[in-house]
Amino acid sequence: MCSSDENRHRAEQEEKSAVSTLPLEGAPHPALWSMVRRLEEQHARELFFYYRHPWQLIWINFLAGLFRGVGLTVGTALFLAVAAYVLGKFITLPVIGEYIARLLDIIDTYRSSGLYR
Repeated sequence: MCSSDENRHRAEQEEKSAVSTLPLEGAPHPALWSMVRRLEEQHARELFFYYRHPWQLIWINFLAGLFRGVGLTVGTALFLAVAAYVLGKFITLPVIGEYIARLLDIIDTYRSSGLYR
């Protein structure tokens, strides 16, 4: 009986020392501490799950990267389209227009020659 009381007392002391090292020391509600502990346990469960199932982690990261790439591409295209529209409405740039016209002439010449199939 005495050893179980000592073990319980030792466990309580270890828990108190672990809690005192957390950055939220002196929080007004003890429920906050239980919430922090539950969040830490959830994080550990998630880490162990991905450790046991590495292909799922790879798949999730692949999809995240794919959607980030697609989102970045679509977002950039929309931004450039809106910027070109706004600049086209407010600014007349004959130098750029002449450059684009020359570029289109070069492309038409290349297409009309026998090199382009």
